Amino acid sequence: MNLNHINVIARYEVKLVKRSWLFRIFAILALLFISAIMLGYQTGIVNRMDNLWPRIAVSSLMPFCNTYFYNIAQSVIVVFLAGSFLKRDKKLDTAEVIYVRPMSNADYIVGKTWGIVKVFITLNIITLLFTAFLNILINKSPFDLFPYLFYLLTISVPSLLFVLGLSFTAMCILKNQAVTFIVMLGIIGTVFFYLTDTLYGVFDFFGVNIPAIFSDVTGHADLRLFLLQRFSYLLAGIGLISMTIALVKRLPHKPWKIAVVYTFSSLFLLAACLGGLLYILHYNHQLDLRNQYIMTFDKYADVPHVDLLVNDISVTPQGHRLAGKSTVKVANNNAKPLDKIIFYLNPELTVTSVEMAGKNLPFRRDHQVIEVDQPIQQQEELTLTINYEGKISENICYTDVLTEDYLDTKVPQVFWRFGKRYAWLSNTFTLLTPECIWYPVTIAPVNPGAPYNVRKNFTDYTLTVHYEGDKTVLSQGKSKIDGSVITFTNTSALPGISLTIADYDKKALRVDSTDYEIYYFKGHDYFSKYFEPLSDTLPGVIREVKNSLEIEKDRDYPFGKFVLAETPVQFATYARNWKGYTEYVMPEILFVPERGISLGQDFEAERRRMNEWGRHGGPMDETEQNISLFNRFVSSLTSENSQNGWNPDNKLINKSNITPMLFGHTNYISSPEYPVIDIAVNNMMNTSSDQGFRFWGGIINDKQRANLYLESHSFETAIGDTELKPEIFYELLKLKSAALNNYITSQITQEDFNKFLKAFFTSRQFQNIPFDTLRYEIEKRFGIRLSDFIDTWYTASHTPTIYIKDVDANQIVLDEFTKYQIKFKVNNPSDIDAIISTEVMQGGGGGMRRGGGMSFETEKKNYIIPAGEAREIKIISDERPANISINTNISHNLPTSHNFNFSKIDNTISDTTSGIYPINPDVFKPNPNEIIIDNEDPGFRTIASNNRHKLKDLFKKKDDEKYKNFMPWWMPSQWTAIAADYCYGETINSAVYKNKGSGANAVEWKTEIPKDGYYEVSIWNAKMSGRMFFMDRRRGRHKEERNQTYTIQYDKEKESVTLDLDEETEGWVSIGNFYLPQGEVIITLTDKVSGDYVIADAVKFTATEE
Repeated sequence: MNLNHINVIARYEVKLVKRSWLFRIFAILALLFISAIMLGYQTGIVNRMDNLWPRIAVSSLMPFCNTYFYNIAQSVIVVFLAGSFLKRDKKLDTAEVIYVRPMSNADYIVGKTWGIVKVFITLNIITLLFTAFLNILINKSPFDLFPYLFYLLTISVPSLLFVLGLSFTAMCILKNQAVTFIVMLGIIGTVFFYLTDTLYGVFDFFGVNIPAIFSDVTGHADLRLFLLQRFSYLLAGIGLISMTIALVKRLPHKPWKIAVVYTFSSLFLLAACLGGLLYILHYNHQLDLRNQYIMTFDKYADVPHVDLLVNDISVTPQGHRLAGKSTVKVANNNAKPLDKIIFYLNPELTVTSVEMAGKNLPFRRDHQVIEVDQPIQQQEELTLTINYEGKISENICYTDVLTEDYLDTKVPQVFWRFGKRYAWLSNTFTLLTPECIWYPVTIAPVNPGAPYNVRKNFTDYTLTVHYEGDKTVLSQGKSKIDGSVITFTNTSALPGISLTIADYDKKALRVDSTDYEIYYFKGHDYFSKYFEPLSDTLPGVIREVKNSLEIEKDRDYPFGKFVLAETPVQFATYARNWKGYTEYVMPEILFVPERGISLGQDFEAERRRMNEWGRHGGPMDETEQNISLFNRFVSSLTSENSQNGWNPDNKLINKSNITPMLFGHTNYISSPEYPVIDIAVNNMMNTSSDQGFRFWGGIINDKQRANLYLESHSFETAIGDTELKPEIFYELLKLKSAALNNYITSQITQEDFNKFLKAFFTSRQFQNIPFDTLRYEIEKRFGIRLSDFIDTWYTASHTPTIYIKDVDANQIVLDEFTKYQIKFKVNNPSDIDAIISTEVMQGGGGGMRRGGGMSFETEKKNYIIPAGEAREIKIISDERPANISINTNISHNLPTSHNFNFSKIDNTISDTTSGIYPINPDVFKPNPNEIIIDNEDPGFRTIASNNRHKLKDLFKKKDDEKYKNFMPWWMPSQWTAIAADYCYGETINSAVYKNKGSGANAVEWKTEIPKDGYYEVSIWNAKMSGRMFFMDRRRGRHKEERNQTYTIQYDKEKESVTLDLDEETEGWVSIGNFYLPQGEVIITLTDKVSGDYVIADAVKFTATEE
């Protein structure tokens, strides 16, 4: 090849590309689009109230976002430019001066490629410079030049060369420009939308859907693996471009030159394939190791274990290695002697010796398991010393997590990926948690085969760290520094400890008897300026927040210090239901990912919102703002869930929730029969109410899905069901925890039970507690036999069906006082007991309509409804009730919660009784004068048109859920079932709806009239007009007609009645009286309506005299 020729061709190609209108349009659109994205998504210029900080908290986020969008757009436009090069050149009009000169095909192809690459890299540099300008001067986020250059060279350039080479090759083979465009765009779309995660991302030639974000402290999560993938595509691009040299027929080729070119290109393509193979094998090797560790855990799961009473750990960090010595005291609390002692330790830590009383003991190593050949008698205690050294394998972590979740690197609500790290051991940063088993333990941290059958082992830990560096060493307990030796001593037994060594700065404050400390990486103090004005008042604010949390959770903070410690952005953990907390939440220490990126807090935006919106009563001064900022930050650390997107039912478990420090790190309830009882009791004490306002009244959420699951599965089955989504199991766990609480508080007050629990667990803090002890103390204190309930609670594989009727409220006048009685009837025809809960909202004159609620004061009660029996429940209220919520809890009912509004209470009675009273179940028999056909009944059917499906329907995933939530901004094109309490149903309150149409779609109710006579025909108006206010406001109106036409067919007769459902009340609405002969009657409703949608629920025939 001739470099001079290549440069000449490249310069000429640059001129041609610049003159291309296609490129000019692309360049302008790319600059405008990326500028708009950067301004709107990563600066506060467009929306000053937006939570910007989580998108800019680390220095690599802004350049990556730029590269992400540019790279995708670049790949598409390159297809058009590269695919047309042969066609354009063959015209001999624009490139004749080059095309006819005696230059080799290699010079020609390489020169054209270099010219195109220069143009696109120049454009990419311009967009990066604009992003850097915004990065430095506008949003003042962390800036580092390295990611800008890194992403340009490792993401943009390899994908550009690969797409160029693939397009050149495709054009040479297919010899048709249009076909080439279609094939290339198909490849790009398939990879981007369907293959990004296939085989761990090996097909992602864009390089934007594999972990690419850098920590400003520790760098990339796995830089070698990232570079291997990108280098493979760089080689593939070079190989394909080289192959084009042989495929282009511009000049005749000598056979030996063709052979050389094909050999050269084949070697590059082979090297690229080898790189891709090594990339896949790396992950396969990780999974193979992980599977070996899982099998080892399962192998020893049923082997009797000793209890670890004391663990005196001494470690010396040595770069990427660790030398350690643990002196442990173990006790055999099993019912029989043991012939060996089992320990667990990270599999890459080599055990050099196990000693007892100065003598070496024989031992065997099976991956993470250490079998020590030392008998131990029942109730005997022994002291052993274990010496070990080596590296830390992260593959041992989270072996109980599903493989797809373990491999999933996506971050909720954003498109970038941090990658996952579970431990660090290096000179730059060290972070070791109990999950990586960095010190010997006798109880495995996980049980992959039975995740809920894992005991906590409360141990007296002492940690001594021999460290000669200048970084901060952090762990649980009180620290003492003696030269290069740092000792941490704990006053309480703990379930585990962590070790962190980092270049930290520290802020500390002591309030009352608790030390509050923040450890953050040097240069990462983004928060102090917001709280410095509170320096005088901060102790009082902290005291108030701590007291409020302790009162809300009815538990005192058990530790002498509370620490926030910053970690790299890639530090990953999982919300595992069996554990009740994540590895972010250690005893005394909360690990916060870099600059608080995952907490969703933007102090600057929050302050702007306060300045803009103020508060009720006027603007907030600076002190009030800072206190509010602090309270909101603490709230983010104590909330149970964090919202994922706009849908309030789409929530994520908050991995930084610190409330487990009050529960999960302080006690453990052990039970071989009910291994889930510990986390159930913790949830019972720690779970807050999830009642919230639903604008459109949707109830199909994970809680309801959990309830549906329990209709055919037991709690016992659920804990071993690996197909059950963690989010659904979490809601199932909360339902079962609430059921346990409701059973007890149906017999005693909640206040008495809370006092008992607090006293019981406080007196047994940092201990393993047999469940029989808790069961005995409850029976001794309250006379409640949990044994009568707990087995059914755990093993029942079906749920009761509850019928509710005659909900009413009346006033009672006693001398000068007025009280109120709410009463209703409930029937449980099932073979299993049910528990219902009521909550009366007092103090309103009607409040909001059914389906919403405005609570002033509430009173919650629980009632047991025995199997096969009916009850009448009467509740006395001192204040006027606004409404009552009746929750059937774990039941076959859908939805489980119903709100009944008392807009008027006119009737006065003298009955002052309250309580629960047996009644005859016959009162729930159907009215013999009524015939009701609901949409759930066999007499109801939907009629759909035979319209062809749209192309996009072919790619929709099958949805097994029968019921959906009604959403005012999206109307389905097909009949769709919804479930909500404003729909009719004895146990399942549902209806079907769709968008308005031409009348080709319909529903039909069919029944048999038993005898000739007059019948009043009614339809159930599942009125959603109150929920449509949002839709009306969006469209600039407040009222529209919503006419639906019902056609009644009987005895060859046909009559139609049109109703404006918005003008009718919710519930049964009469459409008229009809004389109906004995025989079949059909009512039809089509989708030809005047409103936005048509809804069909139930119809009723009531026999009348005339």
